[in-house]
Amino acid sequence: MQLTVGMLAESSDGPCGEIADVVVDPVTWRVTHLVVQPRHRHDRARLVPIGAVAANDADHVVLSWSTEQVEAAAVVQATDFASYDTWPHVEGGWDVGVNRVLAWPYYPYGMLGGLGMGGSGYPYGYGWGGSWGGPAQVTMTYDRVPEGTVEVRRASQVLSSDGHVVGHVDGFLVDPTARITHLVLAHGHLWGRREITIPIADVERAESDTVHLRATRDVLGEYPSVPFQRHANAA
Repeated sequence: MQLTVGMLAESSDGPCGEIADVVVDPVTWRVTHLVVQPRHRHDRARLVPIGAVAANDADHVVLSWSTEQVEAAAVVQATDFASYDTWPHVEGGWDVGVNRVLAWPYYPYGMLGGLGMGGSGYPYGYGWGGSWGGPAQVTMTYDRVPEGTVEVRRASQVLSSDGHVVGHVDGFLVDPTARITHLVLAHGHLWGRREITIPIADVERAESDTVHLRATRDVLGEYPSVPFQRHANAA
């Protein structure tokens, strides 16, 4: 099975979106869930277990679930408001996957008074200053993934063993048990870009949004460049 982030997803009763991300058990390298969403609408992304995949080819994934079941699945994206030096709070059974931070501008505490809030200033301190004197407050949007798993997207960077960013994840080759056998790395830029297929044994570890290789940057050219069919939706 070939999994390409961005490929189409079809439910038992019609199209239901695209594969936005892949959720992986980093110990067994088994795909546990697909993140399915309407195109460019990550706020409506749902977590669909890999067992719901009924068929797959290089073009799209067909689910045994109906569109109604997909829409009723667990919501992926969540939002937290906290100081910039803390991690989002997630309830038991969940971990934080890909996260995005939206920082508020610098306002000393109390500067926002007189804006329909009784003139006493907004009750949260943005930035440093005034009587607040604490860390800046930020809005953090993050993905919830099952505890013990990691989230990999097409923009996830790939690092060589000597610390260089060598490209980004372009897809996966998966066996019938949903275990990843190869990582497809997009290496290079524009006209010099090519896909390198790396056996999973040569991947040291995966974290949410980052994959670490056992190989150095200098030896990447020794890996085979295998044609990897990408759906136009994933371009």
